[in-house]
Amino acid sequence: MSTDSTQSEGPSLVRLRTGSATLVGQVRAANEDSLFVSADLLAVADGMGGHQAGEVASAETVDVISQMAGHRSLLELVGAVHQANRRISSRAAEDPSLRGMGTTVCVVGLVDEGGEHLAVLNVGDSRVYLFAAGELHRLTEDHSLVESLVREGRITPEEAEVHPQRNVLTRALGVEALVVVDAWLLSPCDGDRFLLCSDGLFNEISEDRIAEILSEPDEPEVLARRLAAEADASGGRDNITVVVAEVTESGHLPAPLAERCRRIATPTVDLEDAFRDPLSDTA
Repeated sequence: MSTDSTQSEGPSLVRLRTGSATLVGQVRAANEDSLFVSADLLAVADGMGGHQAGEVASAETVDVISQMAGHRSLLELVGAVHQANRRISSRAAEDPSLRGMGTTVCVVGLVDEGGEHLAVLNVGDSRVYLFAAGELHRLTEDHSLVESLVREGRITPEEAEVHPQRNVLTRALGVEALVVVDAWLLSPCDGDRFLLCSDGLFNEISEDRIAEILSEPDEPEVLARRLAAEADASGGRDNITVVVAEVTESGHLPAPLAERCRRIATPTVDLEDAFRDPLSDTA
């Protein structure tokens, strides 16, 4: 399944052209991934849990996040992820067949009054990449056992790819009452291409190949379908969901990624007081 390309039409300085695709893959009986695409907000969620409970968890998550479309607050986006976490837990408590369900999520959304910046959020191992100036950058960090082992220097990235516990998550929605949401604030530049994806993509094709495809001079819709189809043809061991967004207008001059992207601390409680104005924090 795929969606038509979308051109931002709001008052934001940043304009995006988007495309998406989602496939069940070659092994799974159902697609437990969910996605949301609008002119100013993108999300991918990868559900988990038996008897299609993961499908419920991911769908609930993107439903909550979709209600933030048109808003311009990073606080609201972070709060929506927390709300999704509570909703999943509540649904599981009410319905025994849904117990144990959870989901990852990654989000890219325009924030602040003028829509000049992009917020990048994630929980779990669904990823956000940025392809800019011919290079692919992974913006998010996987909340997984193997990622922790790599960061600690106990295994190499190559060993992580074949580790028997590579699918074990250390953070997801619906697992704990409180969840930490990783967040970054980024100033986009014209020509930037963002990729949101579930692990069904990057577990099948290499980041080098992802970069090759994102470098091609095609519309985001074509690129999204191509990425998903190649992952499916390479094994399709999991559901595959891809969203590609290209910045067509930004109002920002080109700059190195380190100068235009910074991490934002997000507390698990008292969000309104602790996270009132992230753009004023220049630390």
